[in-house]
Amino acid sequence: MKNKKPIKLKILPFCIAILMVLLITGGIGAYTSLSWVDTKLDFLDGFFALENNKDIQTTDYIKKTLELRSDRYADASEFIDLKFRDPETNEEYSENSLNGSTYKNGVMDLNGYFKVYLTAEVNESENTNGSLEVIYRFNFFNVDYTKIGTEALEDISNCNLAVVYVDGTELADSQEETDHKEDLKGEAALNYTLENVTAAGYEAIGLLQHQFPYSLNGKDYSKDSKVFDRNAVVGDKEATAVILQSSFIQYGNSVYGGEDSRIDFDKEIGDSATFAIVLTEVDENGSYKVKKVLLEGTMENIIHSADLSNAETKEEALRHFHKGYGDKFYAHPEFLKYSWKNIVLFTGIAFVISSVLAVLFYMIWVDDKQKAAPKAKK
Repeated sequence: MKNKKPIKLKILPFCIAILMVLLITGGIGAYTSLSWVDTKLDFLDGFFALENNKDIQTTDYIKKTLELRSDRYADASEFIDLKFRDPETNEEYSENSLNGSTYKNGVMDLNGYFKVYLTAEVNESENTNGSLEVIYRFNFFNVDYTKIGTEALEDISNCNLAVVYVDGTELADSQEETDHKEDLKGEAALNYTLENVTAAGYEAIGLLQHQFPYSLNGKDYSKDSKVFDRNAVVGDKEATAVILQSSFIQYGNSVYGGEDSRIDFDKEIGDSATFAIVLTEVDENGSYKVKKVLLEGTMENIIHSADLSNAETKEEALRHFHKGYGDKFYAHPEFLKYSWKNIVLFTGIAFVISSVLAVLFYMIWVDDKQKAAPKAKK
């Protein structure tokens, strides 16, 4: 019985064949995980869906969304000295109920109107060559729209809930009367603002948002995902409410945040601020003015964008924030868990096809070489 000759692999074509398999399989796997638009769209819909978030606290739901879209995020009450007070009696809200309202664990529960929760985000600014920017947001949930106006359920720009904020926390009694309104701070500045601010033709709360935009594939695709308010009171409206957001920014003493609607003194917010949450109404001239002050409060120890640009304060400031995923949400564990089936499926198909092609390539290479080789003389 003759011994079978051992199979001799040709090193060069074999290495090329293996490289083909690795490149094709790896490329398809990477494309599936990073640029598979339908997978990303489906994931975002599921990530924000009410039925997938019914078992977690609303504050955790908010932070979950911030983790997905922000470079860094935080519960602002963990480093800001945040206080709320009754605008009529000046009594400070606490864990003990005051007329049915409480403030605990960073959440102000204004009985009968809403709950409000202050968060902070740090993102890389597009306008300042990659420097870090801090944005604070008042998040309103458990909103009773029968009391603040149901128009916002159809069009958020018609929401008559607003946040007014001014620099400083000084009491009005501590400041002398002045004709120079730009010198006012704290409570006196807030009182002046509440009496004089208008926003002709524009009623939305300051930089109000109710959607979370994402870039799915460079600038070719986008997705606006809504963060739902599952315990809102909507009356007889057939609508699903969303969590309302009002941005608090360092520049601009404005109820509404727009360049054309700022009040007549525009003072940069320092490390402290006084604010009010109000309902607005339309006057006979079509302008929106304060109808009722629902809440007042103060903020101290505010971290601003400048603190993140200063080498001496940056590290201390950032320690209060948790790491987020920014615009790279496809690296989030929940997305990887969601998309792994597609990755495995398409990677597996790519592996089989590339393996067949690699074998064919190897066989053709070897066959051509054998035909080209000179025949040995007998």
